[in-house]
Amino acid sequence: MYAYQLYDFGKILKAQRLNPDRLAKLQSDKLSKLIRHSYAHVPYVRNMLDARGIVPGDVARIEDIGLLPLTDKSFYQSLKPGERAADNLPVERCKTFQTSGTTGLPLRFHMTRRDFTMRNLNSARAYLASGYEPWQRMAVLAGDRVVNEKRTWNEKLGFWRRREISSWKDPEQWLDELETWKPHVLVGRVTTLVLLAEAFRERPRASLRPKRVFASAEVLDDASRNFLATTFGCPVLDFYFTFEGGCLAWECPACGGYHMNSDMVIIEVLRNGNPVSPGEEGEVVITNLHAYAMPLIRYRQGDSVVLSRKTPRCGRGLPLLDRIYGRKEDLIVLRNGRRIPPQAVPHVFIPVPGIRKWQVVQPAVDRLKILIEPKDGFDESARRILLEEMMKLLRDDVRLEIIVVDSLERDREAKFRPIVSEVKKEAGQPEARGAELP
Repeated sequence: MYAYQLYDFGKILKAQRLNPDRLAKLQSDKLSKLIRHSYAHVPYVRNMLDARGIVPGDVARIEDIGLLPLTDKSFYQSLKPGERAADNLPVERCKTFQTSGTTGLPLRFHMTRRDFTMRNLNSARAYLASGYEPWQRMAVLAGDRVVNEKRTWNEKLGFWRRREISSWKDPEQWLDELETWKPHVLVGRVTTLVLLAEAFRERPRASLRPKRVFASAEVLDDASRNFLATTFGCPVLDFYFTFEGGCLAWECPACGGYHMNSDMVIIEVLRNGNPVSPGEEGEVVITNLHAYAMPLIRYRQGDSVVLSRKTPRCGRGLPLLDRIYGRKEDLIVLRNGRRIPPQAVPHVFIPVPGIRKWQVVQPAVDRLKILIEPKDGFDESARRILLEEMMKLLRDDVRLEIIVVDSLERDREAKFRPIVSEVKKEAGQPEARGAELP
């Protein structure tokens, strides 16, 4: 880490110990600063406030956030790039990402390098609190076909060592790489980790011995947790990550719930637009307090949670969630028995232009239907790219059918399923939450 990163990390570590009043003050200060910046430099925010007769000074406290309207991925997709990006932060000096589209609706956005660092430090805090040691090796089962192999200077010195393994490969290949790397910590989606555990059990004298497993992106049901813990012989902890907000919450065994990273992201839990009480289930709405290049304000995340009535007893002041619910995703099962983890499928669509929303339906082991809600740019060339990318993932004789539809919109109350398999399900397939890996 550089000196400024150590300074920021020190502040983040200190903030988790704030009492409720001081935490609310920190949130209010960050929110006020973000709104002032956004009003001055982000056209959609300025238009949004002007349309409601609001000035930045009206949003000075955390309680004032309700003055602002709710947004969602469709809203941000409808904006032109110049409307949603800050005009004082050149795109070429930012880190640009496209969400992999686990909701079937990809979104391209930018982050300043400072905000990207804060996102990573936020994740690091959660890892440390969950028993990770800075000198331990971490392996991440990633959804990308081509993973990042670049090593930072601190990794070369033996700290915060991280290796990504592509889930486009087969579980046996994951295991080969992991047995060479010998990680102390495994990080991945629940479904992908279960596939790895099955491969581990089938390999005689497998040498993978992690000290902890950090599961994310899907609901960690009791059956999956027990299977992973029994297979790897170590604790299994749950993390709530999303691409837009980073690490939103993480499981704290001492408190019996999930600490929300409320100093980094404002997390509202709403029902019909109104805050719910502790013990009640509601929709997750986030405001990323460290997203200056492209602010995400009152963004409907698409998940639902239950606020906890408990007071933290581990010494941290970060409030708790009791439970996290989410959307359902399926595995793609091929006729040779190979199973494609759901985290790999969205990455097929990243290089394909002109896709507003997508859905993959599997009627049989040798057939896939790819439903596309198009926008400008989806032409015959885009079709060819899509077919090529999908076949790179499948590596099997599967009949692919691309179907262009007017709309893939569903009832907001019904969870959209980006992957729908009509092939007979395997027992114990976990329920997905639709989040992104760190």
